[in-house]
Amino acid sequence: MNYLLQFLVSGGIVVGAVYLSNTIDQKWAGLIVALPLSTLLAYIFLSMGDSGENHQQYLLSALLFAVPALIFIGSLYFFSDKTNFVVNILIGVAVFTPFALLANKIIG
Repeated sequence: MNYLLQFLVSGGIVVGAVYLSNTIDQKWAGLIVALPLSTLLAYIFLSMGDSGENHQQYLLSALLFAVPALIFIGSLYFFSDKTNFVVNILIGVAVFTPFALLANKIIG
């Protein structure tokens, strides 16, 4: 039941961001997505049943993987007007992957 609640809350944030983007303004959807809400929610859910040392490992991982995420978002932005949607996603993933692998290697 706990996982169902976590799934619904997290999914609600994504649906809310899409709804705001389609009805009000894209900048508010971008703000919601850029907020560390998913990190905060995951941290809260993790703290409900885990030890403190796992919290530190989670936060270190989130910090290091933020760099590849920013690179991914930047590449999507840069190529969004130059290519179609599918190619844009493929380029974003291709740019993201080596940085994510590097972050993973740093974390160990």
